[in-house]
Amino acid sequence: MRANRRNVLIGLGTIVAGGGAALGTGAFSTVEAQRTVNVNIIDETDLAEEFVDVIFNADKYESVDTEEEVDTVDGGDGISLVANDVTLVFGTEDNELPPNVTITYNDLFDIVNDDDGNSTKFEVSFDVTGADSDFTFTPDSPTVPASNNETVSLDLETAGVNDSGTLEITITEQ
Repeated sequence: MRANRRNVLIGLGTIVAGGGAALGTGAFSTVEAQRTVNVNIIDETDLAEEFVDVIFNADKYESVDTEEEVDTVDGGDGISLVANDVTLVFGTEDNELPPNVTITYNDLFDIVNDDDGNSTKFEVSFDVTGADSDFTFTPDSPTVPASNNETVSLDLETAGVNDSGTLEITITEQ
């Protein structure tokens, strides 16, 4: 076969296409990572210890857990953030989260007001600091009437790498 322009271009095209198929371009590779937040409860009057609890419903989602072994609430699967010093993990070892996506965790937290005698209302606010990922809580500062519960959902917009921060939960009497 003669080496003319057409044959050379076809040959080069075949080599490039074959190399791309064999080695891949990397355009579709994925990276998954964990995001963690340490939990701090801020309660100036010790109201949380007696009347309010924040329950983390880790059992609802496979990609959510705690780093520590903790006691659950009333034999269920919810974890008291007031009674336990925990680090929350979003993107567990087997279910890591992809970068640059938004993941919604509906009803991830339950706010429980156990003050059934004084009709005291409490406001609970959530704030994550020090993390590249964006944590949006809905509602962000629920007010919980006496003897009631409120649920809080989380939208997590992930950053591109493993990430950690601090979740501050502030409980104030209304």
